[in-house]
Amino acid sequence: MSTAPAFRKRSRKERSSEEEAYAGPSLPDVNTLTPPTSPVVKRVRREVSATQGEIHDTGFRCGGPVLCRLPFVTDQVDPESLVALTWKNLEEQVVLILESHGIKFQVLALQGRRWRYDKEASAEETATVVVCAEKDDKDWVSVCIEIRKLFVSHDLPLLNIELLDERGVRETRSQIVEPTHPIVDYWAKLEPEVEKILGHMDWVMVALLRHGTSDERVENPITISITISELSTENWVDVREQIVELLDRQHLSYVAVEILRGEIDYSVGDPYILDKGSWETAAKLGRSIGCRGYDKSSGTLGRFLDLKSRTGEWKTYGLTCFHCVLPDKMAVSGRETWEQHGLRPGDTTNMLEIEQPSSGDHLQTMRDITDQVDQIQTSDFMSIKEKLEDPNEFVPPYQERGHRTRAAAVLEFQQRQAQARQFFEMPWL
Repeated sequence: MSTAPAFRKRSRKERSSEEEAYAGPSLPDVNTLTPPTSPVVKRVRREVSATQGEIHDTGFRCGGPVLCRLPFVTDQVDPESLVALTWKNLEEQVVLILESHGIKFQVLALQGRRWRYDKEASAEETATVVVCAEKDDKDWVSVCIEIRKLFVSHDLPLLNIELLDERGVRETRSQIVEPTHPIVDYWAKLEPEVEKILGHMDWVMVALLRHGTSDERVENPITISITISELSTENWVDVREQIVELLDRQHLSYVAVEILRGEIDYSVGDPYILDKGSWETAAKLGRSIGCRGYDKSSGTLGRFLDLKSRTGEWKTYGLTCFHCVLPDKMAVSGRETWEQHGLRPGDTTNMLEIEQPSSGDHLQTMRDITDQVDQIQTSDFMSIKEKLEDPNEFVPPYQERGHRTRAAAVLEFQQRQAQARQFFEMPWL
């Protein structure tokens, strides 16, 4: 069941982030419900991005008129297009503007940007500047306004500018809170109080998660994550503050609060690139799985169960959906019996084997990585590469830094492919 939701039809003033309001923890995770003993620090607070004219400032990202919504994908701009040809004449002037404001940067590039979840949208042409250092007290808004005036004066009124610190585009991870943490049991009491504050406002879902950018789950703060309607116009900053007060009263200052715009999409997700951990030998919850040698269906390992047999022996099993183990179109002996009575422990006729990740997700990932590399290794990329290898050629420092950053990304993708191929040998394909 899937429809094209109206909220995905965006104007050029599309939001730059799904985040509406945030309040970080004021204490480290103390793994307890008792009053804090360590000093409480001020919670980090964020609201929807500030806007000055056509320029949007989110803290680690600044630009406009369109600051593409996160998460975004990057497309190549047609090198023969008018904007690309004009950009070649403007690039050095943009560098001069950045240097006059003391902006040190790694990458300056013309890119196409679009929101990952809006496949129908055309990419927004954007001059992207990846800065070298933290933003500190630099006035990025003034820089963007000056660069935008340059674009408009050269008949490029729709060309966007974006300055970003790489921390502003780090992918966030949502993970369950470990069952042994005291707040898991306490959540049954806390959740109704949170929902009472939300009342009849335009909220979609509330959940208790670990949410952050670290690969280590316990390093990400425990967060009350609230999803609200894309079209909501209500004051969510006040709601955030009420929930913060509730947490502080109950000695839960280590719990963060985030309010995000979104919808529940009842459809099959798009293919995705598996993370590095997907090619580990140990089975882990939430990982891609599938029937060995069958690349037309994939599923997810839900959890582990320890079952005790009639003989008193304990054995560990993995839990997943039936269709993940036995896809509808997969021909196999015993299907009719299993469909009627299920797959039972100890069934000697069950010769099914499960692999992690699934063949389908693995192959799709290989294709996706190849596409990513192709998008980076453009004709301009190869041209700069040849110049860098020629001692008689000169390459401006900012172009060299940008090339080395993109070359490092290509190397990382290729290393991931090599790791996957080494782990995942599929002689049956």
